[in-house]
Amino acid sequence: MSRPLPRLVQVTCGVAVGLVLGLRSPAAVVPLLLAPAIAAPVGVLLLVPAAGGRAGVVAAAAAGWALGAVAARDAALDCRTRLPDGALLEVHGALEARPWPGAAVPLRLDSVGAPGAGRRCAGTIRAKLRADVPAPPAGTELVAWGRWWAFQREGGWPRPPAWAGTLSVDSLRALPARGAADPIARWRAGVQALIRRLFGRRAALVESLILAQQAGLDDEVRERFASSGLSHILAISGLHVGLVAGVVLLLARLARLPALSAEAAAAAAATAYVLLLGAPPPAARSALQLLLLLASRRLQRPADPLALLAAGALAILAASPLAALDAGFQLSFAGVAGIVVLRPRCMAGLARVRPKWLREALATGAAATAVTTPIAALQFGRIAPIGLLANVPAVPLGGLAVPAAALALAVGAVAPAPGRFLADGAGVLLDALDRVAQIAAAVPGGHAAVSPDDVLAWALAGAAAVLAARGFAGRARLAPPGHARSPVRAGRARVWVGAGAAAAVLVVWPALLGLRGAGMVEIVALDVGQGDGLVIRSPAGRWLVVDAGPRSDDFDAGRARVVPFLRSRGVRRIEALILTHPHADHIGGAQAVLDAFPVGAVLDPAVPNGTPLYLATLDDARRHGIRWLAARDGRRFELDGMTIEFLAPAPGVLDDRLDPNDFSTAFLLRYGHFSALFMGDAPVATEERILAQRQGAIRVVVLKVGHHGSRTATSEALLEATAPRLALVSVGRRNRFGHPAPEVMARLARHGIRTLRTDLRGMVRVMVRPDGGWRVETGR
Repeated sequence: MSRPLPRLVQVTCGVAVGLVLGLRSPAAVVPLLLAPAIAAPVGVLLLVPAAGGRAGVVAAAAAGWALGAVAARDAALDCRTRLPDGALLEVHGALEARPWPGAAVPLRLDSVGAPGAGRRCAGTIRAKLRADVPAPPAGTELVAWGRWWAFQREGGWPRPPAWAGTLSVDSLRALPARGAADPIARWRAGVQALIRRLFGRRAALVESLILAQQAGLDDEVRERFASSGLSHILAISGLHVGLVAGVVLLLARLARLPALSAEAAAAAAATAYVLLLGAPPPAARSALQLLLLLASRRLQRPADPLALLAAGALAILAASPLAALDAGFQLSFAGVAGIVVLRPRCMAGLARVRPKWLREALATGAAATAVTTPIAALQFGRIAPIGLLANVPAVPLGGLAVPAAALALAVGAVAPAPGRFLADGAGVLLDALDRVAQIAAAVPGGHAAVSPDDVLAWALAGAAAVLAARGFAGRARLAPPGHARSPVRAGRARVWVGAGAAAAVLVVWPALLGLRGAGMVEIVALDVGQGDGLVIRSPAGRWLVVDAGPRSDDFDAGRARVVPFLRSRGVRRIEALILTHPHADHIGGAQAVLDAFPVGAVLDPAVPNGTPLYLATLDDARRHGIRWLAARDGRRFELDGMTIEFLAPAPGVLDDRLDPNDFSTAFLLRYGHFSALFMGDAPVATEERILAQRQGAIRVVVLKVGHHGSRTATSEALLEATAPRLALVSVGRRNRFGHPAPEVMARLARHGIRTLRTDLRGMVRVMVRPDGGWRVETGR
């Protein structure tokens, strides 16, 4: 019979559930006023041994709700959250780390506002320095000027103010020192400089492993560690904190210090290390557990591991309620809880596995993975079962690489030549770790994209399995004595009954999903910045992608916007990728899409273009064995009752010497009585040719406005001939081209056309019923 959870664990669970609900609460005034009264029962619950039960958990949840609601209100009112998007700002503060080229770096704020009119604002923001802007040493007081790009919030969850946006720094000036520079920032920057001198090309990986600074990691490195189930190795966790504490304890014993002094020194060193890192939730969890464990040993009061974990979670949530939404917080606590609760059962299930170290490694990985997989699926849209095997060699390699790199840094700080020698030795371990990630990420079926619907399906299947197995066990206990089964046979029967119930849910689930939106066409204009990125869902649930947004050195719309959206919808295959023309703001993200999904065919104007980006896209499609078709006037195809008819380019403009906009693809989508016209970047001349060919008979419901609302497109004649009821403008916020043009917006307004812009409304989704009725939703 399983023992009840410790009271502190029950309290923490109640607080966590209430906190998450409170963070979604739109009204925080009531919980602010009632917070002391609501929190009082929790104190009673913790201090009075007889307290507990459902009432105590409800009281804890109420206190968590109050805490979450107040935190959400504070985040909404924070000075950083309220900075106007696109504003030119003057910022006083200091960099908190040494920046990598093209990557954002934390900047501590003292004041912020319009130039010459700053106001007090405490906290940190993300800053990205232009390539020609020299970075002063971290911790140096500075004044910076730049434009603020706010992260547009879609959904009801609050965003931590530190991630409210990014300051694009155009210029800065170091200020005379008014006192001692920030010692933590100076220390961190000094260690970063030493890492880059000693480790060269491996420096970004070492910074991630030692300092929790991941800004310098390439997207390819992040991707393969995520696909191999090894992302946790890149995060500061119990391994690092335990290493610091262990080294200090060892040195204290060699110095023959008393046990109390040694433990106090270890606790102080671990705490200082975590604070120097900025106290990321996984590291803070490890440090708190260490402190509580040392305290329980000193008090000679053995502590339940789950109670220690719950105490750490409660402390972090009390100090920073928004940490409940942090993926690192969730994965760290869930992983340790899974190991504590499930590892013994996994060890028993793997009793035949030899040798013992392999059994222990597999049991630990399985226990942690079982609990963290749903969280990883919801947070990142993927699962990596290959991680069960990849962690067997990767965890020991990481456990050796971290102290080896730390030793190289310690020696290199006083003796550069021996430090480089040791860094090269640590580099062998780092390369081996990276190689494990490469091999694991390349295993077919080792990782998979999942959607929230997939997570819900598996959760329902698990619940069905548990309920069915318990129901079977209850019926078995009521069976007459002569009909009772042996315990072994009864146990096997429960497993089969539970598995059958889970399988039934998983078989029925796709059919239930098919009923949702069955027979409907969905057109989605994604917020990809200054570019185009649209997806179309057919009535039978098959998908088309029309352009994939821009790509630059620090932003890939395909990787950041298009692929995550498709994965969130459970997409497994794309029937066609339509690239309207070879400009970078339309095809920049195409390679990310081609790499992420099987694609039936790629369609574009098929006009030779020698830009490196276009040629790389061609090579990527060829490597995947994808058909390449010409999307030109006269081609049409049908998909599940939906017709796509290409209207441009015409044969007369297929000349690679022309501007690619002149031979941009335009097409008409028809579904029953509904129609939508997609104009790509086609100019007015293309519009006139289409209207002349159609003799004006081209009425549509939705118009995807050409060329992001530029004055070179969307003529008066086109609007009169098509008479759309809704216009979609895919455009980036405060773009340098001035899109959309005021005269185009005035023209649309004059015709009474409802106009939705992705820069203002985020993602725009149009849902079309079989009878031609439609509705529209926006992300903001």
